Amino acid sequence: MMEWFLCKSMGYHVGKVELWLGKKWNEVQIMSSLLNEIKFTTLDLIILFLSKELASQILSITKFHGIDDIYFGNVDGDDPAIETVDMLIEFSEHVRSMTVNQFAPYLFGVIDGEWGPVIIKMFSNKLDYLRINTMGKEPQISKYSADLLRERLPLMGKKISFLSGCKNYYEKGLDYTTHDHWIKASGNSKLGMLTIRHLSRLNEGR
Repeated sequence: MMEWFLCKSMGYHVGKVELWLGKKWNEVQIMSSLLNEIKFTTLDLIILFLSKELASQILSITKFHGIDDIYFGNVDGDDPAIETVDMLIEFSEHVRSMTVNQFAPYLFGVIDGEWGPVIIKMFSNKLDYLRINTMGKEPQISKYSADLLRERLPLMGKKISFLSGCKNYYEKGLDYTTHDHWIKASGNSKLGMLTIRHLSRLNEGR
């Protein structure tokens, strides 16, 4: 009955669904059943605590609905049991666009991780847009990972758009074009941004 009401009130096709999730992963199970009859391609998630069970449920929703764009607004911590790298790579196989807002002082529970090789693997899948906002908190992309991404992403044969917190080049900055990708880095010792974006995507506004 509730599913019928949602479909009648929202229509069978909506552009975006936004979910605010607490620590109870069964909340997603309930919402998933309510959303089964609704078609949508963008999923915005505000997550108080990303547990292993919750991540699994979100991935199931992503596959079932063929989600194209996913947004993680993680305002607290993450479950140490999550296989973070495997999770992100699996999401990148199914979505074209991913945005991560990380308020906790680490990215998806990984401390001192080298994200460069992981991000390259993600872009080798369906993903072609990735933005990581670390909200001025550590870790930001390391110098090793940033240099690797600057070298490899423009050579992947895709129109990539990548943005991430990165303060490694703030003293001199970066601003150049290679293989039809614009590479720019700016900021200061506390907060910076690295952008690697195909020239055809400069006006995307995000």
